[in-house]
Amino acid sequence: MNELTANSTPKPEESVVRREKTTLRTFRLSEALALDLEEEAENQGMTLNALASSILTKHVEWDRKAEEIGFIPVYKPFFLALLAAMDDKALDQMGRTILVPLWKDMAEFWLQDPSGDRILDFLSKSRHLPYAQTEVKRQGRDYTIVFHQDLGPRWSIVLHGALDDLARKFFRAQPTISMGETVNTVRFTIPQANSPT
Repeated sequence: MNELTANSTPKPEESVVRREKTTLRTFRLSEALALDLEEEAENQGMTLNALASSILTKHVEWDRKAEEIGFIPVYKPFFLALLAAMDDKALDQMGRTILVPLWKDMAEFWLQDPSGDRILDFLSKSRHLPYAQTEVKRQGRDYTIVFHQDLGPRWSIVLHGALDDLARKFFRAQPTISMGETVNTVRFTIPQANSPT
């Protein structure tokens, strides 16, 4: 058996990024698992401690909560085949009736606030969403949201419906949306009399 020590002393370059208080814990692992983790850490150019910390952080921040909220792992080619079998109207509707309520539930579950701005905060700050990375720019009442995703043009249709619905329902705004194969961009201005809900 090998022991994996979650060391608390950051390297100088790590201390600039992370200044969290740390604690020392020791875990007993099988030799095979320890070797696998050491090899993965080396392949990713990380220390074993950094890899172990990132795995445990992902479990705490995402995995256990995602399971509670109803996420299941799906084989990507199977999911893409399902998208391909649906017509454009059904995909747009999926964005409005499934994706937006899911985003709202996630913001409420993780941030205890299902408002439009907190939904955007969750989407832009979550490191674990498998289908998209989100950039949000706010300038006064003007919003620009850019989704980068790797599920292809059929998923862009789903996102189009979701982003349109999000802007209209949560911000009472009339969005302008551009849709590419892997990038969706939505721009809107919140009417002066309204505030995000």
